[in-house]
Amino acid sequence: DEDSGGELIFCSYRSAGAAVVVSIVEFPSEAAARKQLGSGLINDRMGADDAKVVEERGIGEKAFYGASAKGSMYVFLRKNKVGGVGVGGPGKAADLKDALRKAAQSVAAKL
Repeated sequence: DEDSGGELIFCSYRSAGAAVVVSIVEFPSEAAARKQLGSGLINDRMGADDAKVVEERGIGEKAFYGASAKGSMYVFLRKNKVGGVGVGGPGKAADLKDALRKAAQSVAAKL
């Protein structure tokens, strides 16, 4: 990942009206991963300067949820990895928050 210096692995699915992306960025240490995790990371990943970002508990060691007109995303820290689960497309932000949270919890549990 050129932006963060970590090793990026991702999977995406696109349809006519939506996209789902799951990503993991692995860093040499937890300290390096923690340094990259922040509310600005969500804005960067979503490509949205207007995302409303809040810190949430229950996913990895630290997690943020962001939502904008373009979509929504959870980004979380788990050991030396920063994970992300997001969905994009018109009207996809608030409607899918619970499903997105469960998906992020599932990904974090496997890291």
